[in-house]
Amino acid sequence: HPNWCVLCVYYLVAFLHTKHRTTFRACALILICLAFLLSSIAGNLVGDVKMPRTLTTIWSKLGIKDEFAVHPVCSGCHRIFSPDTGPKSFCPNCEEEVFGPPIEMTDLVDLLLEENVEKPPPKPQPNLVAPIQLLSEGLRGFFKRPGMVSAVNAWKDTKDDPNGDFRRIQDGEAWKTIKGPDGTSFFSGPGSEKEIRLGVSFGFDWYV
Repeated sequence: HPNWCVLCVYYLVAFLHTKHRTTFRACALILICLAFLLSSIAGNLVGDVKMPRTLTTIWSKLGIKDEFAVHPVCSGCHRIFSPDTGPKSFCPNCEEEVFGPPIEMTDLVDLLLEENVEKPPPKPQPNLVAPIQLLSEGLRGFFKRPGMVSAVNAWKDTKDDPNGDFRRIQDGEAWKTIKGPDGTSFFSGPGSEKEIRLGVSFGFDWYV
């Protein structure tokens, strides 16, 4: 951004959200207040530049994109639907509506964000959503980072503890004995020197 003052605001709000979990509405309130203050003080630091008013705009201006897709979820049986599911959809399992009524403006931030321009009516929102990233997509992004290939193979250059102590996951019995397609050790077999072999663990948080 050509205006250094506005750019500082971009980074400040992005940092507060990612580091300290500042909510979207709190970020919007910060942006509105800073825009008012910066335009009111002597010299009008922002000039004629229109300050962003939402965190979504900040992401767009900084070129930051989510690494996951937001999927509608049935609030009754928790069935997951495709992100492009229509707003009039019903769950085939329990016949619950997937989307609820449009969110109406109810608080101060909404009123401050409202401008005297004609806007399209708000869209129906899912009653429940889940951010999901496919494992294949996560691994693709992981290995795009410099040094990751060397990092995941670094354990091969570390010897087992001479006293037999378990100091890392590679010291466990499962890591050493799990078989690959050729019947040899998946992680240490002959084919492991020619390719990256990863172990993926899944955790489940059950509730009633």
